[in-house]
This record gives sequence, C-alpha cells and structure tokens, in this order.
Amino acid sequence: MHIDLSNISKQEFSYYCRVMLPKINKQIVSIKLSNILTLDSIKRFSTIVKIEKFTQLNKLVLVQVKFVDLKHILSKLNNLKTLIIMSTDYSGLDTERLNILKMIFELKSLKKCHLPVIDVSDLDDLKTSNIEQLAVDHCTMSCLGKLFSYIPHIQRLSVNVYADMQNLSPMYEDKNNVPSLTFLTLNTNDIPFGQVELLLSSRNLSQLRHLSFSFKTYSCNGRYLDYVDSQKWESILSSLSLLNRFKFHIEIPINKSVDIDTLYLTFQRDFYHQRKWFIDFDMYSYLYDYILTIHTRPFSQKHIRTGLQTNGIYHQVKNLQLMIDSQRQRHSQTPPRKYPNVTSLTLIAAKPIDESSVLFYLSKSIQFEKLTHLNIQFDNCSKQLLLMCLMKSPN
Repeated sequence: MHIDLSNISKQEFSYYCRVMLPKINKQIVSIKLSNILTLDSIKRFSTIVKIEKFTQLNKLVLVQVKFVDLKHILSKLNNLKTLIIMSTDYSGLDTERLNILKMIFELKSLKKCHLPVIDVSDLDDLKTSNIEQLAVDHCTMSCLGKLFSYIPHIQRLSVNVYADMQNLSPMYEDKNNVPSLTFLTLNTNDIPFGQVELLLSSRNLSQLRHLSFSFKTYSCNGRYLDYVDSQKWESILSSLSLLNRFKFHIEIPINKSVDIDTLYLTFQRDFYHQRKWFIDFDMYSYLYDYILTIHTRPFSQKHIRTGLQTNGIYHQVKNLQLMIDSQRQRHSQTPPRKYPNVTSLTLIAAKPIDESSVLFYLSKSIQFEKLTHLNIQFDNCSKQLLLMCLMKSPN
C-alpha cells in the first residue's frame, strides 16, 4: 500500500496519523510526507506515528524536511530500500547535515537515494555505502570526484554540478573505480571543460552504457568553446567502449565571428552517425548576445529556450520560452518547428516585433488549447496580440 500525506488538510493529516495508519501499518510499503502545505507536519507525524512498526516500509519520500525530524525518523528505520529527500530547510549547521549523511550511508539496506545537496566537506568521515542508485540536486565537481570513493556499488548516478564560486575546493582526482556504473546523468553549469574531461576520461567507466550530459552558461568566456569541440568529445566518447546511448545538451553564448556552419559539420562525422547519435544546432539572438544550443536528437528535455526555429517535432517539450529577435522574423517557406505538447508558453522580446509574424508562427507551432500558462514579456505588447492569444487559449 502506497500512502501520500503530502497534499491533504491538517485535519485529514491528523486523522490518518491517529486513526488510519496504526490499522494498516503492516501493509504500507511507501509513504510520502511534506512540510510545504502544512508547517511541521513531518514533526507531527514522527511524534504521533510509530514508524518502526511499519514492517513492510521500503520507500520514504520527504519534502522540505527539517534535519532534526529527519534524524528522528532515520533512527527508527533499518530496512529502508529507497529514500527520497526532495528538499530540506537548509537552516541547520553543516555538522547536522554531515550527521544525517552518515546515517543515510550507514543504512545497510538502502539501495536508492535522492539527496538535495552534498558538500565536499561532508565526505571526510563517511563509510562506504551500499547505495546502487543515487541522485544529488546540488554539488561541486570536487565533491563529485570524491563521492565516487564512497559509493563503490553505484549503478545509476544523476548529479547537478555547480561551480565552486569561492574556488576553495580543487578538483578531486581520486581514480577509484566504480565498476558497476552503467547509467550517468551529469548536468553542469559554468564548469571548465577540463574538469568534465578529467572526470570522464581519467576514471575507469568501462561499464558505462548510458551518458546524459548537459552544460549551460551565460558567460561569454572563450574557454567554454571547448564544450562545442567535436574532437574533444570524440576522444572522451571513444574511451567509453560500451556506451550505446548518448544524450547531449549544450547552451552557450557565442561570438558572431564563429562559423556556425563549419562547426555544425564537425558534429556530422561518421563517428557520430555510425553510433546513431544525431546532433542538431539551434541559434537565437537576444539583445547583443547570440546563444548557441547543441543537442542530440530526439530532444528529450521538457523545457526549451529558443528562437522562432523551423523543422522538427519536439514532443517532450512542455515549457516553451521563445526569444523573439526582430531581425529574424519572417513568414518562412520552411514549416515552423512543432511543439505539440506545450502547456506553458513565454514570449520574450526586447525590441519592437512583427506581431502578425509571431502569431502566424505560433498558430503552426503549438496547440493553444493545451496552454495553461501564458507569459508575454514585451516592452510594448499590443492589446490585439494579447487578446488573440487569450481567445485561442481557453484553459
């Protein structure tokens, strides 16, 4: 039995905790709790409910949990297989977070875990874990490099990596193997390419079969052009002999002098096509910046920020941000790109635009009846454009 108490009233929550859960405690296999709708509901749960009597419980999901409540709950669970912590209060001391991480890593039965954050200093006094699937929402590259030493049984790893803004932590170059890792998702922001190259090339990832990689920056620093160097990527990917699935998404500002057509051709070589990795380019301008996006096909992300592009069908996109450049608007003979499942649309323009061209593009590109959210960010949006969009969007 799966119980979700994250989105009910305070009265209902109390009823479940005091009356219902004790009656079915041996049937519950998963439970979800949250502090978002009702303050301190997780604390009330841990006070009222004897969770140690949930003998079949193997999955726990906690949202906006406080460290003190998390510590209390974990101390009573020895057979948990899956722990998902979507967010914490972040108000505790580093030592509190470290103690929680120790408790988590020492759960012998734990196989799957989702953590909101890990700091490199958290890893100084940990024991190795039996975790096989791990997701981390926020860490640095130095932290990730060190983390491998503590998860020798890891099979699937998904990490969002951010730049160490204080530059206090050098890249950790421990080369401990992770022989069971077959699935790696790495999302990065403002990380030097050399660190990514070191992580993927210097470590034995011989069993890796799936690599999903994304990088985004709004910095015009030329060093990030290494991310769009196809030969560097060929070198990295060649070292992953069992890799059969590769997802790739890069978004960087680029100088107008860069020959985009030549750059595009470097990603159309046999190396990529023989492996059935097909790579597309998008480019849009906004104010004085030109933004280049490179991604594998089919596009797999739910959010995209782009211009009035043509060709292709992007089924996965739910959230569409269109950056409209007045110099690039026209009734093209090439069909507009289609986003058939978009539910949220944002239109952004910093200069006067041809609104009729935008409406024409949208009428061919999206299904207005599916929209539930519309955001128009124009300096001078006409009433006609706004009215037309609203009339076409009944939801």
